[in-house]
Amino acid sequence: MDYIKLYLKKLKEESKNAIKLVEITLITNKSQFFSFEKTYNDIINKFIEIKKSNIVTQDTYKDLLHQFHTRTAIFEEEHQFEVIPRILEPEFKKITNNQQKSNFKNFVLNLSKYRAYEKVMIDFRNLRDIYSFMYKINKFEGFKHMPKFDIIANHIQTQNTLIFKELHALAYPILTSDKVIHNIEKQNDEDVKVNYFGCKKEFVDTFKSKESYLMLTDVIIDDEKTSFDDFINVFFKDPLSHDSEVHFLCETKFCSYLLLLFKNNFFKKLTFTNIEKSKKFHSKNKRPLKQSNISKSYKKASYSEQSYLERLIVNLKKNVKVSS
Repeated sequence: MDYIKLYLKKLKEESKNAIKLVEITLITNKSQFFSFEKTYNDIINKFIEIKKSNIVTQDTYKDLLHQFHTRTAIFEEEHQFEVIPRILEPEFKKITNNQQKSNFKNFVLNLSKYRAYEKVMIDFRNLRDIYSFMYKINKFEGFKHMPKFDIIANHIQTQNTLIFKELHALAYPILTSDKVIHNIEKQNDEDVKVNYFGCKKEFVDTFKSKESYLMLTDVIIDDEKTSFDDFINVFFKDPLSHDSEVHFLCETKFCSYLLLLFKNNFFKKLTFTNIEKSKKFHSKNKRPLKQSNISKSYKKASYSEQSYLERLIVNLKKNVKVSS
């Protein structure tokens, strides 16, 4: 059986179901006069429950799910799903001892559903402002830049998308004169120039891409507490200019070694002292990382952990777009 083809087909089907769930919840809650804040939380909670109830989250399969999430550190981007037949299937057979009741096909179908809802939830969270505007004007389709309701895969900051600007003009018509739109675009241009931690010019586009964010979330960074916009804000803007934070899921030794690699490869000013001063990087224990802790912890990373993170750096560099 072609498990990659099966995975991709099911992924497409479940993505449509996930998007439909968002649309129905938005429309239903709006008709009942619920606030967007409640509706947003309802949607996120529904997605979290769907993910938690999926068999791939069971302790038996947690290592397989981890290997799936780290696939781009093993395979080239265009061949990332080779992880399914070449790594997940053999490991699945070991775990289940080839028991007939344990069906790898069923596992792949559930993995597809898990990933579909995971990705749609991430995109919905990152594009929250867009859907809040739709909610405000009580219109969810028929737009120039989104004829049918969709959850778009956003690769730039929300305010720079065409659909955001279209909806902003509809939600706040008095505020969106040509002069104000010009000022918004000017501010966006100024934001792009902000580079608080001194990211090297050739890697700026890399770290502002959705691909980099997705490579770092779920296993290393908590995407439920750190949105794509949060990610951009923390790594590029003055810490005093925003409320965003980066929350790590991994052990302190792991994220400390990652931050060391970031400094050595991408960010000239991402020193341990500046990380502590920013108060924007939080351990899995919810405490801000301190210079002394990072300095001691990164040295404790095992050889396999160091190797994994070094491969991750290589994959991040593959996304480089040289600035003109």
